[in-house]
Amino acid sequence: MRLILITYLFLSNCVFSQEIVDYSLSPCDVNSRVELIQPRIISKFIYSDTLFLSIGFRENCTFDLNPAISIVNDTLYLELSEPRPIELDSLGNEIPEMVIVTMCDCCFELNLSLTDIKDTNFVLMVNELQFFHHDSRRVKLPDEYIFDKSKPINQGNEDGLKIGLWKAYYEGTNKLHVETYFDEKWDDSIKRWEKVYNRKGELISVCFRTRLNGSMIYVEVKDYYKLLKTP
Repeated sequence: MRLILITYLFLSNCVFSQEIVDYSLSPCDVNSRVELIQPRIISKFIYSDTLFLSIGFRENCTFDLNPAISIVNDTLYLELSEPRPIELDSLGNEIPEMVIVTMCDCCFELNLSLTDIKDTNFVLMVNELQFFHHDSRRVKLPDEYIFDKSKPINQGNEDGLKIGLWKAYYEGTNKLHVETYFDEKWDDSIKRWEKVYNRKGELISVCFRTRLNGSMIYVEVKDYYKLLKTP
């Protein structure tokens, strides 16, 4: 009886009737700087009992789209490449699946139509990564961060690790040399971005990280200013 009750409680929190009734993928966009594209929710709305969901993301040029969904409590889980059914040859032997991976990534937009989802107040997890709505398709650049000027800088947390905005000046002057940001939204004290200036106050180096475990991306200053003009 206890086992039956546990099973009922689990099933009551997991809804299996959701279904992908239609989906379409945009062509591979290789013209954008794919390393700067942020995974995002482009739009989501419900019309006539159908959820229309549009997302943007970066993937390998030849990735195999085979979407699958599930929902648990308030979280919608979307797998972009659900394993396909095993195929057998005429002798009953499994046919090995051919996986092709290229040395290029693309920017994609995926449109999905989903049934039996009551509202849009869900957390979206795509391939175990949480997606948020962003107005811009690229990641936020250092100059687009807005800081409260009344908030102290060069601060550490209770573990003595750097957090927030840090500034270093040329010795004996008030001229800014290095400006660094340690993202307070990340669990670890990891540098999110860094800007270096010469004694004239000119930006001479800029680099930033687009995800927690990603490498720092260095951008030429002239290209960086061009990026700032591109949403």
